[in-house]
Amino acid sequence: MNRGVSWLLTAALLVIGLLAGHAAGYRWAFPDAHERAHALAESGHAYSRYVPILVAVALTLIAAAVVSRVRLALGGNQCAETPPWLLAALPPLAFLIQEYLERWLNGGHAGLSTLWEPPVLVGLQLQIPFALLALSLARILARAADALGRALASEPQQARVDPTVAWPAAEPSLAAARIAGRGWTDRGPPLLLSS
Repeated sequence: MNRGVSWLLTAALLVIGLLAGHAAGYRWAFPDAHERAHALAESGHAYSRYVPILVAVALTLIAAAVVSRVRLALGGNQCAETPPWLLAALPPLAFLIQEYLERWLNGGHAGLSTLWEPPVLVGLQLQIPFALLALSLARILARAADALGRALASEPQQARVDPTVAWPAAEPSLAAARIAGRGWTDRGPPLLLSS
């Protein structure tokens, strides 16, 4: 389970990095919004309206992984290290597969020339920095979650009150003193006391 939490955190951040690099590549290659929208529509990016949902799912998985790491560290468990930096090679490969699949599913014209298209070239070059950023963020979040869990575990526990232990009697109130002073008992319905 410890290793799965680390991989979940890293994979979710790499997916967000892949999507960010993809969007940045198209934004860089086509600065004009209308031209970019046309290029995206022609190259099979109709699915991009679902990207916010995918990002929300990834952020939810990141939050769950961070909370899980805090809980593991809180329980005194040693959390697995984040996956190696070698994973930075996966987003460029995933980006190329994504670009070829988009074009192939959109009309079947995905040849070697796809690799030389400006948004693909720029997006491919951006994948390494975004992947390294995602891996760095995964390590930072993992270490912060581990440190928080250890800090919470080392805090002294506050003494709990045992409900079976009787509390010392409080000093009698002014009304109780008046009742006792008149010779009445303090049992029964409340009395209207006048001064």
